[in-house]
Amino acid sequence: AVLLPMIDSINHLEEAASRIEYSPLSDAFTLSLGENCVVDESGKTQLYISYGRKKDTELLLNYGFLLGVPSAGDARTRRKALATAFLARQQS
Repeated sequence: AVLLPMIDSINHLEEAASRIEYSPLSDAFTLSLGENCVVDESGKTQLYISYGRKKDTELLLNYGFLLGVPSAGDARTRRKALATAFLARQQS
């Protein structure tokens, strides 16, 4: 695992055909964008990458989000929304 501050700030979309690769020759990461990576939403262009198909546990622990749970509000509000959604999904 590695932190990539610029790339990690891009939103996740499972269907986005993106690829992140490390080149030891240039000592740099490259991001390749394919289908479904650039989406026009309400007149605004949004960039997406995919972390791949992940379970809720992986998304929450490794990336700090859950699909369909808004990231609005302060940190406490976001943590409570994530915890509530995660527990509800585990019980269903």
